[in-house]
Amino acid sequence: MSQNAPEQGREDVMRLPLPPMPKIGLDRHVYATRAKEAESHEDHHDHEAQKVGLYITLAIDPHATWKEKLKYFRHALEHHCKPPPFPEEDVWNFYAALKVMVKEQAGREAIRLGSAQDDFYAARTSMGQTRDEIADEAEEFFMELLRCGSTFQPAEGCPDHFCEEDWMTLKMIRDQWI
Repeated sequence: MSQNAPEQGREDVMRLPLPPMPKIGLDRHVYATRAKEAESHEDHHDHEAQKVGLYITLAIDPHATWKEKLKYFRHALEHHCKPPPFPEEDVWNFYAALKVMVKEQAGREAIRLGSAQDDFYAARTSMGQTRDEIADEAEEFFMELLRCGSTFQPAEGCPDHFCEEDWMTLKMIRDQWI
């Protein structure tokens, strides 16, 4: 180190302000552009926020299957909602908020799908089908919706991609049919 250069402590290093939570539902190219800009400005936190926005937006596509949706939600959680090592409290809270955002969206999407299926089963019973005739199909549907990651068994407890309240709601909807 040069004798003329003062030693800089951590408190002297300027840090970019944390970005706002990402908006959901933008065009995927907008997220890609913003993530690239953030990367060029060495703004790791904004880069991660834009990636979370992208993956949530891809997951809530009404044409995507639950398997695809789950892949996007889990990717966002596993790759873009983790704070850097030894973060300051505000950085830790920022990544915790990103994680909550993903879990809330995953739960909302799963409840939307589960509720639609519940309505479909109810319509079938109103047309004379019995619950016993629906039970096997319902069990298969809800096993897929409630499964944890790539396993084909429903999770024993709430999987990482759901909030506990949403998990319990899904189980309640399921339990009406199986």
